[in-house]
Amino acid sequence: MEISHPIVRTLMEEMREAGAAGAGLSSFGPTVYAVADSNARDIEAAAVEAMRDVGGEVLVTRTRNSGARVRVA
Repeated sequence: MEISHPIVRTLMEEMREAGAAGAGLSSFGPTVYAVADSNARDIEAAAVEAMRDVGGEVLVTRTRNSGARVRVA
C-alpha cells in the first residue's frame, strides 16, 4: 500500500474503527471496501468523512449469498 494515496490507509482504518470486520483494497485500487454484518450506516458515515477533502463515492450493498446461475438456451 506504499504506492497508494495516503487516504487508502486512513479510509480502511476509519471503517474498521466504525465497526467493519475487515477492510481491503482491490488489487491496486481504485476500490476500497469494508465487510460487515452490522453498523453499515456508521461505516458509511466514517468513509464519507474520511474522504471529505479528497472526494470519492460510497456505496452500501449486500452480498448475494448464492452461487451463479447458468441459463442453457
